Amino acid sequence: MLTLYNVYLLLIYLFLFYIYIDCLRVGDYVTFRNVKFDSFLSGEGILLEDLVIDDALLSFDDSVFSIHLQRQYSAAIELEEFLAAYQEKMKLGTTATFAAIAAAIAESDDGSVQKYLHALKRCLYNETVLNESYMKQKLGRPVVFGDIIQLFHVKSQKYVTVTDDQLAKEERENMMIQLDSKGSPFSWIQLAPRYKIDKDGDKINTNTEIYLKVAERLNEFVHAAERENIPKGSRADAHVREVNCSLESSSWRLGIFQSSTASMEKAMLLSSQIVTIQDPETKSFLTLGLPKVESLDDDELGETTTMGS
Repeated sequence: MLTLYNVYLLLIYLFLFYIYIDCLRVGDYVTFRNVKFDSFLSGEGILLEDLVIDDALLSFDDSVFSIHLQRQYSAAIELEEFLAAYQEKMKLGTTATFAAIAAAIAESDDGSVQKYLHALKRCLYNETVLNESYMKQKLGRPVVFGDIIQLFHVKSQKYVTVTDDQLAKEERENMMIQLDSKGSPFSWIQLAPRYKIDKDGDKINTNTEIYLKVAERLNEFVHAAERENIPKGSRADAHVREVNCSLESSSWRLGIFQSSTASMEKAMLLSSQIVTIQDPETKSFLTLGLPKVESLDDDELGETTTMGS
């Protein structure tokens, strides 16, 4: 029989579990649900790089993000600025890609420029290795209010990034937000509390309402547009809104979809993992049987089509 003391201990245990176990950590898979419109932050990411909120989400993978640490981009920015300056100096045209500019430098006779380009590429490589190793070291570390992180779109392997030189499509007074494969300093997002009961330094639990503040733009947030933007071919009852960078804040309810600690346990089977099924007696694998194609001659295919019709 439960006594009052046992119930008290149980409540303390549940409270500690909620505070210390069920909190946001580096590497967690999360979702963001807009509080006002009750829609998930999502993006297709492969063909379309725009971010939207949609109340009729067809693919849940579009709305899953991973919490990544703040990456460094100083070497990448220095390389881009050097290539852009060389492009303008040599008048290579505005359509030339950075790869084409680097190839033009490699074919030139200027040895000093080639050495400088090689040094910049080496710095970029070292910076990338440092970012990846730092992410592995801090995997599973708690994330608190006030931390600057990056949102990594799991499906497309791209970062949520403010495009500082493009305006939003629907709300032209705001800046565009897209998914970018490399990211930039405009991918740095600060997790800010919505309510005064939460303050900087507090742990972030699942179902907490937060603001996504753009760290490199003063008092600007990840914002869901008020006006609907219904793509062609959508259902009549679809409600799609673009997501942009705005001075107006939007509240998001953070949900932890999968903990980073689960991915570190090799013996644990996770959803979406690819597996094989083997029969222990025959040591054979379960596979999909396909009909054997005997011939692909045009005459036989024509006869088969005629008979089938």
